[in-house]
Amino acid sequence: MHYYQAPDLKVHALEDKKFEYLLPPHCVEITETQAMLIGESNKIPLTYKQKRAAEYPSFADFVEGYASNNAVKKQAFIDACLVIQAKYPEV
Repeated sequence: MHYYQAPDLKVHALEDKKFEYLLPPHCVEITETQAMLIGESNKIPLTYKQKRAAEYPSFADFVEGYASNNAVKKQAFIDACLVIQAKYPEV
């Protein structure tokens, strides 16, 4: 993998150098370690709502329990949702 840093500090990765022409102008090649450090420093913290949404069980779990008419799976989904609602009260 080849890593590049653009002037706006964004990191780009290419599997093959033949695609360098797709990079923004004035990108410079950097090491994987540099790319990881830049990526970590550019992370934007999640908002309260994003954290809350990310912890909910998948909707597929609900559909599976409902479609199979499995009371245990349905209740497990509901219980998991209640835990998240208690941890992250809606604001």
